[in-house]
Amino acid sequence: MMKAIRYMILMLMGITMLSACSSEDEREDNRVRMPIHISIPAADVGMNTRAPGDPGTYEKFKLPTRLWMYLVVNNTVEEILTESSIDESMWTKERLGSDSVYTYAGELTMALPQTRGATDVAEIYALLAADDISPSVTSGNSTKEQLLAMTFSLPASNQGEVARNIYSTPYNLNRTDSKYYGTVNDYAGASPYVENFILYHVAAKLDVIWNVEAANQANVKLSRLDVKNLKKTGCLAFQPLENIAPATDDDKYTESYTIDSGQQWYGRHSFYVIPYGDTFPAAMTLHNGSATKDITINVEYKSAGSIFTPWMIAPLVIKNNIE
Repeated sequence: MMKAIRYMILMLMGITMLSACSSEDEREDNRVRMPIHISIPAADVGMNTRAPGDPGTYEKFKLPTRLWMYLVVNNTVEEILTESSIDESMWTKERLGSDSVYTYAGELTMALPQTRGATDVAEIYALLAADDISPSVTSGNSTKEQLLAMTFSLPASNQGEVARNIYSTPYNLNRTDSKYYGTVNDYAGASPYVENFILYHVAAKLDVIWNVEAANQANVKLSRLDVKNLKKTGCLAFQPLENIAPATDDDKYTESYTIDSGQQWYGRHSFYVIPYGDTFPAAMTLHNGSATKDITINVEYKSAGSIFTPWMIAPLVIKNNIE
């Protein structure tokens, strides 16, 4: 009995000592923690790329549950915040100016260095996803240049669904004062902050619209559409309009859409893809039963100074037989 009592006393002393150490550690870390309020578009915020006559079909996206956030001070990554279990229920829909956004209502803070100078330039870059996409920068001491070249990869399956739910901070989106929009205000002060911190889609929307001409409808009844040579590795997180073409077959994937009888002559389907090249080569295989035809449509999708990944339209007018 006495041994049991002594054991309980020792256990309580150990817990007390651990608590004391923990409290002391918290007191020693007196760095300022800057709250971060992040949002994502609930619609295509800032993109004037809707096709004429587009019905504006409502799309439902998975809300992000993973976050990678980077503090860059004077061109060096000083701090990384990784959250692998963001609470999906904490995203709340609201209006921001004329746009509709989802804002994360949970607590997110970035620890700032204890020493902060008035001439220091601090910036926040962030990446959001609904799935693990393994970004390439996971440790500090990287340069800003290395961070902006950060890449991620899509998984072995369901790539299009994963791609459509990835958001980031475009490196070339600036405020009215020409500074990067993730620049920290009052960085050296007591209440540093970042305002209007919206993350945008990394993937572009490829909207394929097909039309089998009436004279050819007796011979052509589309049954499937494959979009090929889509990029899945080495995808740029913060420079999504600067991607290069996939180099090998291991860097590519194909996404297919089965066409029902109601759309065999006229229809549309959108794919979320990682854009690349000066013009995006929408390489497709059209299926007419067992017969197939390969076609490529080069889609103009960016111009000098482009910031956001676009809504790309790929029209298919099928005049000839597929056999």
